[in-house]
Amino acid sequence: MHAKPAPSAPFGCLLEGPSEVAPEPSAGAPRSTLDRLLPGERGRTVSVGTGPAASPSDDSRETPGVAQRLLELGFVPGTVVRVVRYAPFGDPIEVELRGYHLSLRKAEAALIEVERLEPFPGVCARG
Repeated sequence: MHAKPAPSAPFGCLLEGPSEVAPEPSAGAPRSTLDRLLPGERGRTVSVGTGPAASPSDDSRETPGVAQRLLELGFVPGTVVRVVRYAPFGDPIEVELRGYHLSLRKAEAALIEVERLEPFPGVCARG
């Protein structure tokens, strides 16, 4: 008898449980920050608090505290996030990750570096 292979989700899709993440992407995936993704686009979290928005020249924001809070909210490396929509004036941004929706300020989203994911129409897209 042959065992059936375990089902797997296409690259970039959230797997069965809310705490699971997508497989590692291929080398050379285009990187961006979360605030630069358009509604409907998805990305895989690479890092939090290390991008250009985290530079110490902006002392109006407590970057280490914000970065820690974003990690606590689930933006850990490997987590797939989808931009749902922007508010009418572009701030805040509604995103979906790990099965829940969250609104972030654009400055907070700029702290999250992501790798853009290829869309899988009809497989991963929800609404």
